[in-house]
Amino acid sequence: MVTHRNAGTRPRKFGNIKHHTEELMGRLESKVALITGGARGNAEAIALRYAAEGADIVTCDIVPAEELDNTTGKAVRKTGRRALCFETDVSDESQVNDMVETAMAEFGKIDICVHVVGIAGPTQDIQHLTHAEWRNVLAVNVDSAFLVCRAVLPHMIERQTGRIILFSSATGKQPLPHRTPYAASKMGIIGLTRTLAAEVGRHKITVNAICPGYVDTDIVRAAISEIVSKTGRTENEAMQHFTDSNPQGRLVETSEAPEHREIWILCGPGNNGGDGFAAPP
Repeated sequence: MVTHRNAGTRPRKFGNIKHHTEELMGRLESKVALITGGARGNAEAIALRYAAEGADIVTCDIVPAEELDNTTGKAVRKTGRRALCFETDVSDESQVNDMVETAMAEFGKIDICVHVVGIAGPTQDIQHLTHAEWRNVLAVNVDSAFLVCRAVLPHMIERQTGRIILFSSATGKQPLPHRTPYAASKMGIIGLTRTLAAEVGRHKITVNAICPGYVDTDIVRAAISEIVSKTGRTENEAMQHFTDSNPQGRLVETSEAPEHREIWILCGPGNNGGDGFAAPP
């Protein structure tokens, strides 16, 4: 199946991809990378960078099929690489398994898995949360990481090589009042990363987490709107909650996010020992 980008999302901003990849061009030649959530934001930018560096791309999202192939998929093919796009709910076990098996049939391997999918969840004090709201955030943010890792690992173990990157958040290392499900899920990703790294390191598979600061993505914008509607703060006050946590004093664009280079380093051919990290420290 082929997914597509939601027409209601904001325009993509990738900066000068050629400039960012010149010194690393071709370093992922012959690799196959699975990147979840490829319709927008960080995942879309990573997919295009990896393609520019020589990787064939498998990506997925929950939006209908054709547009993702016409946006992210088309952009990948412009680099000369192949793209395989799926409409997949990564919190659904059978859909994740079907995606990975189809990708294996097409490419014969998955060298790199970057799991980016996540939702912000509700802005609410915990005593006012429903169990359904709690479970939804944990299912999308944590269960999905488990399902994706479990699906790709047998193939990586068979080949005795692999790179897995899971997206946590700066919130994975610090509290975020009124956002308990999100904070718990991102802290859970760090625990999953470190434990899984200890389990599969003997198979020459590395597992690491990325903990981005606040990037100008749909999920952050949605969180700002939720804070405004639930707490009565102004938009500027809600925005300040995020910008004050970034050293730049503003939201970072996807094209300039430093974790994109960290992802390259952690997935690159020279990283055989970096394992169980939650970067930046």
